[in-house]
Amino acid sequence: SYIFWSGGWLLVYSLTLFITIFYCVISFYSYGVDHARQKELSDAEESAEETGLNETYNTANILNKDERTRIEKAIELWVQRGGHLRNGINMAQVVKELGVPRYLMTQWLKSTEWELFNPWLTYLRLEEAKKLLTEHPGWSNDSIAEHCGFSSRSYFQTVFKKSTGLSPTEYQQAKVS
Repeated sequence: SYIFWSGGWLLVYSLTLFITIFYCVISFYSYGVDHARQKELSDAEESAEETGLNETYNTANILNKDERTRIEKAIELWVQRGGHLRNGINMAQVVKELGVPRYLMTQWLKSTEWELFNPWLTYLRLEEAKKLLTEHPGWSNDSIAEHCGFSSRSYFQTVFKKSTGLSPTEYQQAKVS
């Protein structure tokens, strides 16, 4: 009996279906474009930070004592909670977790010996790895690498040797002796 509807009902049904499909297509397209733009901006910020081109914040402003204290306390709590041990973490996530503006974190990093986010994060992870190597001699390099947030055992071993001049096993043996 639906086949024999009058032309008005069929027109309303067709328009409703068309508008619904059009809305879905536009929504998906808008999400994709917006998401791509956000990803491009995030990637550009990360690359500018890594190459040292992001000078707008770190040379024009110097952290005052209160800002430095606030950042260092937030970082200390974050490290105590093991935030630095998660694999794949980036600066955007860290500043969100710390509750600190990105430009202040960048200024703080510039004032340290590491200067950039990745060397600082690697330093924190290596310190944890050194501690685990001495406290848990039975743990494998895979376990330590995973626990400390390194992407793989081989990357952990490479970074560790570059930093200390010793492989993790050599470091462990030197500490036991």
